[in-house]
Amino acid sequence: MNWRLYGLRNYLGIATHYGSMAAMAAVSCALGSPWVIGGVALFSTGYFWARLRDSKQVMENTLQPHPDVHKLSPRLGKIARELYQASGLQADQYPIYDFRAKPITKNDSPEQANIKKQINKALHATRLIPNAAALHLGRPVIMISEPLLALLSDDEEKAVLAHEFAHAAARHQHVNIPLTILGTMTRYINKITVILAMFASGFWAFAGGIATQIATGRAARALQSQKDLGADNSDLTLIDRHRKGMINRNVNAASTLAGVGYFSFVNPAFAPLWATLVVVNTGIKVALGGLSRSLEYQADKGAVKLGANPLALVTALRKLDTLQTRSIERAWGGKENMPQVDLIDRAWKRATTTHPATAQRIGRLSALAHRQGFGTEAIDKAIQGPLDLSPTAYIPYDTIHKMATRLMPTPAA
Repeated sequence: MNWRLYGLRNYLGIATHYGSMAAMAAVSCALGSPWVIGGVALFSTGYFWARLRDSKQVMENTLQPHPDVHKLSPRLGKIARELYQASGLQADQYPIYDFRAKPITKNDSPEQANIKKQINKALHATRLIPNAAALHLGRPVIMISEPLLALLSDDEEKAVLAHEFAHAAARHQHVNIPLTILGTMTRYINKITVILAMFASGFWAFAGGIATQIATGRAARALQSQKDLGADNSDLTLIDRHRKGMINRNVNAASTLAGVGYFSFVNPAFAPLWATLVVVNTGIKVALGGLSRSLEYQADKGAVKLGANPLALVTALRKLDTLQTRSIERAWGGKENMPQVDLIDRAWKRATTTHPATAQRIGRLSALAHRQGFGTEAIDKAIQGPLDLSPTAYIPYDTIHKMATRLMPTPAA
């Protein structure tokens, strides 16, 4: 681990998020039964261990590395060597991968060929958008897509890769994954605790509660206009997909509230238990999002420590944000057709999103550039100046359609 990428603020942030998660887990354990807690812990340990083992085989042996001299980035190898030296990572252990598997060869077993097909299928949409990542449950894997290589200048490419190298060198997955596991275990404990509380009312009361939820859901759905909104989202426009999603959200909310009301009538202790666990689950999402955002800020600062130009990272972020915004607006048929994000949804997204808003990242990078001695004119140009971005550059509509839940309109920062 590269300890110079950490400062006191980073340690305090990690301690705060782990402390809050531990407190929420303690509440859930206090409300849950011991056998539920033990069973969930045992299952989660086995599940995540199996995921780690399988992920190691797939991520380290199956993905396609980029060549040092790439047709879209002739200096990719030189940039990578500079970052290997600055970060302390070894080139043979941390190659830069594409979002695709190696080609299938005649030497591959049927199982290996199937794994490669599944990887390409899972990463197909991601491979078609400008994207970079450092992920893996074990040793981090650094990835960058070809559309991103085509979008960035050499300095911007180095800045984006330096951000991912900082994630890897700081072992952020080792910081983030235990919190994710603890949060997942706590949510499972909460779900089982609620189900047991429903069962505690008796079999017929439990059956009546389930029937109430089903009937309420069907009644709520019958009141919604669902013309031409079938089960297959691939045939729907983005507007119809959004409308369908809102219908499902309203139906689920009505069904859940009806069930809570029924079981609270049968057992008055159910309502405070359910409300407490809802607060805990909400806190889990906020804690996970908060830690993830803090690690993104740390990786931005770490990228500069590894030799990246902070203003190049600013313009790279602006390019990505501009490209995504214009592509989404076109896919929706114009900004006027995009759904409005209300105050509650905007606050929820800000509290739980894994990445900070681009404007906030740019603000911190600009302050960092100022401390490094960059002039006001250069900083202002990076923030507000014209971008080297073709006006005809767009993310393909089909890709946006497939990733509709990920590339939704972003609330204003």
